[in-house]
Amino acid sequence: MPASGGRNAISNTKGGRCGLTRRSTRTSLKGLRSCHQQPARRLPGFVGPQKATVLRTATFEDAESVSRVLIESRRAFLPYAPSPRGSSDIQRWVAQVLIPGGRVTVAVSEGSIVAVLAVSEDDTIAWIEQLYVLPGHEDRGLGTSLLTFAHNSLKRPIRLFTFQQNGGARRFYERHGYKVVALSDGQSNEEKCPDVLYERNH
Repeated sequence: MPASGGRNAISNTKGGRCGLTRRSTRTSLKGLRSCHQQPARRLPGFVGPQKATVLRTATFEDAESVSRVLIESRRAFLPYAPSPRGSSDIQRWVAQVLIPGGRVTVAVSEGSIVAVLAVSEDDTIAWIEQLYVLPGHEDRGLGTSLLTFAHNSLKRPIRLFTFQQNGGARRFYERHGYKVVALSDGQSNEEKCPDVLYERNH
């Protein structure tokens, strides 16, 4: 699963890094609104003996597992854009900022969190802040299911950042209707890696 990388790793993504997205110059996910607990639901595309995968709202108890998905996904899928933040910083940010923001959804398979989505909205725009899939769980429809969940719950337009070099994430978003809005040299993101801003209006 491509990592979509946004720009701030810890504050991360205006888009995703698979993550699949990633956000740009924020040092924290500000302005996130709380959301109601979402009922668990079965994800499509799973066959064989594997147990059903469900989507649910992340809780404080999920902080360690959510951090693991973000950290391991970046290491596996974004070797060209290492985070300037250490693992302990990311774990602390997830526990103190990301999950308390209230708009984090996790995909759970056989009792383990295997993918993470974080979104936010301001007065005029919605953002895919984080979209990461745990290495070893790619190509199972997790990214598509989480992105569809976001599309069903967010206002339009929806924006996200990913790295220009992240071809897998770019193809993924373009298949789902995202169009390039702007390219940058990456000097405004923490990794100093050229990125691309995408938008979806439908």
